[in-house]
Amino acid sequence: MEEELHVFDRSMSAWETEFALAILDDLDEQVIELRSQFLTAMGCTQPKNQHAVIGQCFQVANLAHMIASSHHPIFSHYRNGKSVD
Repeated sequence: MEEELHVFDRSMSAWETEFALAILDDLDEQVIELRSQFLTAMGCTQPKNQHAVIGQCFQVANLAHMIASSHHPIFSHYRNGKSVD
């Protein structure tokens, strides 16, 4: 049973890594979209464009938060209030 639990732990770590990388890929796309919307909003004063930038900022922040709060071992020091220096 102990060996089965170790295999499960290793597979979860790999799954969590893939999950974090997938979110990171989505974050990359959302940042590109944010840049595009920001540049568009700079050229006009329509509230619609400005609200789109704010909404996109929330999207980027939410994805970044999902990465930061993931259970991946690389973040365990931060979750425990420790530095990784």
